[in-house]
Amino acid sequence: MFTTMLQATQRIFQGMRNAMRRRVWILLLIVLIIFSGTWLLFYHSSSAASILGTSAAIGAVGPMRTVTAQKNGIEESMQITPGPYFLSELLEVRLTLTNHNKTPVMVAGVLANSPCTGALGVYVTGGSKPEYPLPVDGAFMSCPPPMPSSLNPGQTVSILQNFPLTMSGPMRLAFGVRFMHVVKNKQANQDVYTNFDPLDGHAPALSIVIAPKVPEDRVISLQWIGSQVHVAAPEEAHMNFRYFYTCSNFIPINGELTETGNFSWQPFSQSFLQLPLCSGAVSQWQFSVGAPGFSVANGNTAL
Repeated sequence: MFTTMLQATQRIFQGMRNAMRRRVWILLLIVLIIFSGTWLLFYHSSSAASILGTSAAIGAVGPMRTVTAQKNGIEESMQITPGPYFLSELLEVRLTLTNHNKTPVMVAGVLANSPCTGALGVYVTGGSKPEYPLPVDGAFMSCPPPMPSSLNPGQTVSILQNFPLTMSGPMRLAFGVRFMHVVKNKQANQDVYTNFDPLDGHAPALSIVIAPKVPEDRVISLQWIGSQVHVAAPEEAHMNFRYFYTCSNFIPINGELTETGNFSWQPFSQSFLQLPLCSGAVSQWQFSVGAPGFSVANGNTAL
């Protein structure tokens, strides 16, 4: 019995020593990363053309296409990057909503370009394989329920959004907004919201077809030079770049993994990107770069 207890005690101490060694190695790794800057990071990037292949040139990007619908005092307008359309293309969409009535109308969400709680958006249906999934899409965001906003008489709201085409084949894009009636529940002493559609299902919409290959004159690619990401693109795309990124941060104090990002496509005018200042001691950066009417290229850093 004494021998069994002694063996059990030895196993416990051996396990404690192994755990301590692992913690020491983890701490050493964190210290090395903190004091050595970015030399421990591996850089990787890929263009849509290298994955999907290229097709013949289609020429310069033309003026935006516009579709409009109006009924019951409500006017909706949608402008979109013109075709031909192709897989991995970054579309730009301007959505405009006007209240021609003499009374306000309620909509679900804020009347601004908010990626989480915005009232206006694009409803996308259709699409098929081949696909071009992006490494970052804001899926980790935790969004609260949209609060109602009032569109006053004569008020016009216009927002600009970007989104990539990640599926090919026929697809339908429609103006998206949810109108609400407000009814006072006297017994519960609270407002009750019910949906209605002043356009009776006839919102502005476009049916498009997405080709599976990238036109050779619409390719954007990336090149790492040190800690900078240089963007190679046709001249027409310059000064019109957009980027989307997330940071996965490891915080050594409590061992947690947090994620942050810019949450929507944002413009930048340089021909390069710098590594963002992520908050953790060990960080992974995933990002996508594009321009309206051109392909999206992706990159990341990893340990």
